[in-house]
Amino acid sequence: PKTMRNLVLGVLVDICENPKAVSHLAAWRGSGESTTWSLLAQLWREEEAEMGVPRGRVNTLAGSFQPLVGVEQNASGMPPLPSHCPSAAVTDITDNTRAKIFALCSKMGFQFPSDELSTEDKITLCIIEGYLDLKAGEVWSEVAGELAQEGLRPVTPDRESLQEVLHTHEEKAEETLKIQHELLEEQCKNDDEEELQFYEKLRRSHLMEDTAKREFAEFVQRTSHHKVLQEAKKHQLVTIDSSRTSNVAIGDRFHSVDHHNLNITNFCGRHLSIATTPMKLLAGNDASPQPHKEPATVPQ
Repeated sequence: PKTMRNLVLGVLVDICENPKAVSHLAAWRGSGESTTWSLLAQLWREEEAEMGVPRGRVNTLAGSFQPLVGVEQNASGMPPLPSHCPSAAVTDITDNTRAKIFALCSKMGFQFPSDELSTEDKITLCIIEGYLDLKAGEVWSEVAGELAQEGLRPVTPDRESLQEVLHTHEEKAEETLKIQHELLEEQCKNDDEEELQFYEKLRRSHLMEDTAKREFAEFVQRTSHHKVLQEAKKHQLVTIDSSRTSNVAIGDRFHSVDHHNLNITNFCGRHLSIATTPMKLLAGNDASPQPHKEPATVPQ
């Protein structure tokens, strides 16, 4: 249940304090062979959808400035608060499950099996991996906004440090967005290759159909016109002769296996009757067959 997610994720984070539990959690498989990474990425997307966090195509970052802020937090602005009250960026950590999802992924490590995840899951895991830096940049943005709202100007070294921190976290968001775009480009490239393979398969299928139709048309021509059959027979004999590796040497006996004067192009069979020279003329007198003698009978 959705009301139990925060509690269950907290329990899993505590269990992962034992290093032996991490391997079991990473080896878990759900329905449809879904992994722990894909489940956590799905929970992250559902949480951000409920918060109204703006996202781009396939759940990419919509921008580099405060990419984790939802609609409600953005609408509330930065009201003046006492010094002991946490800001909206800090209370956001405990109001949703994103911090625990990040903690659980950090316990497992971000060396996830990329071949078992979809592109959308990989893009979401990029956001999860950079959650801590993005959240720190959000807090520093609130600090700068509160100082400007109250009309306070930091001293020059502090102001330069604050600008440097804000610039660093914006670069981190831009780096995450760049990685997400690279994943999208890779996915588009794979989709194009699969599409080309599909079209190549269709082309080969149509080519085989055309070849079968052409062969059937040639068969009909051979069986309907005797001249066409004769030309096909001549072409077949030429092809057979050209396929032989070498000519027969002088002195060797060569027996032709072709049936002459046949007006067909199909082979007639594997066994042929060959007329050859009698063995008694080739082997000489020693090998000539002896005449058959009847056994002698003794008269009674």
